[in-house]
Amino acid sequence: MTVAAALGSLRDDRHRIVALRVTHIDDLTQTQTAISPATLSTSPSAFHHETHDAAAIDEALHLVESSEPQPTTEPFEVRWELSFVDGSGAVLLSIYHHSREAYGLIGTSRVRFASDGILHFLRSRFGVHEKTLDRL
Repeated sequence: MTVAAALGSLRDDRHRIVALRVTHIDDLTQTQTAISPATLSTSPSAFHHETHDAAAIDEALHLVESSEPQPTTEPFEVRWELSFVDGSGAVLLSIYHHSREAYGLIGTSRVRFASDGILHFLRSRFGVHEKTLDRL
């Protein structure tokens, strides 16, 4: 599925989305290999968050849609996962993001985002543990 098709499907399914799941490995956690989507969610170092707040879900959707993702072949690791979830608990779409740069994946497609709005949203809403670590 293309990025445009995935985003269109997500937009069409907005009425089905009841939760936003966020998984994150903070910047201070060192790994021997780059973190991939497959290893992100199963890492014992990952923080897991879930919100049912419609405003937060709408904001995340808006930021993803307005991020103007463009295909890329640049190598990068991911440290953030946003999963849009329906009432049965099924993930409609997962989006992955690098921890500092505007790179990520929409589904399985590697993209470069035109802005870092998604990252700012993630850090401000779900990066509480990082704010605590910054004070150490």
